Amino acid sequence: MSEQLQLRSGSAVNVAAFTGAAAEVVVDSTNNRLVLQDGATGGGFAAGIERRIAVADAAYGALATDRIVAYTAITGARAVALPAASAYPAGATLTVVDESGSCSATKTITLNRAGSDTINGGASAVISTAYGSIAIESNGSNAWTIVDQSAGPLTPPAGTSSAPPLKMTAGTNTTTAQAGAIEYDGNAFYGSVAASERGVLMAEQIEVLSSPYTLTSQTAAQQLLNATASGAVTLQPGTYEFECAFALASLSATSGSFGFGLGGTATFTQAWTSIAAKGSALTSAQNTLATFNTAAGTALTSANTNTSGVALIKGILRVTAAGTVIPQVSLGVAAAGVVQAGAYFKAAPIGASGVTNVGAWS
Repeated sequence: MSEQLQLRSGSAVNVAAFTGAAAEVVVDSTNNRLVLQDGATGGGFAAGIERRIAVADAAYGALATDRIVAYTAITGARAVALPAASAYPAGATLTVVDESGSCSATKTITLNRAGSDTINGGASAVISTAYGSIAIESNGSNAWTIVDQSAGPLTPPAGTSSAPPLKMTAGTNTTTAQAGAIEYDGNAFYGSVAASERGVLMAEQIEVLSSPYTLTSQTAAQQLLNATASGAVTLQPGTYEFECAFALASLSATSGSFGFGLGGTATFTQAWTSIAAKGSALTSAQNTLATFNTAAGTALTSANTNTSGVALIKGILRVTAAGTVIPQVSLGVAAAGVVQAGAYFKAAPIGASGVTNVGAWS
């Protein structure tokens, strides 16, 4: 005579609210699957089929037993209220997906946390593209992590004071650039608008004067900007494209010039061009000169008695040892010259310190 084994069973709702003894197995009669209990986790751990819930154009409160929430119709913005992360099996994944293809920037699906739980450090996550999906994993305590997000433009979660919404890990650029690719090799960011055509994406650091700055009356080189304490920017090893523009007033009426240079603690080489003028007024075009320099403290104009000057400098900076870089100005004749508001210096990485080309050069 055969023997029969009968397990306790109940609906999915009942099983979700049940905490059984450790190693006890019960039957979820709604979904026809076994659920293993551990004596502590409400709802236990479902085995067998994944629980897929179809939602037609409505808000939904996800259960601890749900694994897939599939929207079959959407006519407006909808929300999914997540279960507490502490009630969801640690390491288990919940996927919310738009099967209707109607999701959009206005007809979104928003996943909202329970209580003070977080989703990638924030309060919610959003699907805003047709056939889009978000898969999140519970830590079994107080947080969800997005482990997959697909379809259409990426919609990262909101950033926090300690976590950016999107972060790339430095790696090796592809041997052949691929159209539409964004890459990061630890030296610079790159974008490719066409196959084999990789270009640098500028990540500029910039300082701008919002009010006039009075220089120290001396001829030795001194900081040009004071929007920060020392007017210095800290640069890591690499090659940088830089630009600086400034205007000076109240220079000495004794015949003299003014110069530009780069100081600081970094080890670097430089090469730059300048267009500069020293005239009777800031808008004057007298004595305009163009120069090319590879050293600091070089005079930009010929000496004269005019008391105003302007300059635009563009160049390349190759940093081989990290440190500060300080834009500097030097005066041919000491005076309490005034750097005008709007003066700026900016630098952007374009590659490693020895880079010679980026792009489809032949």
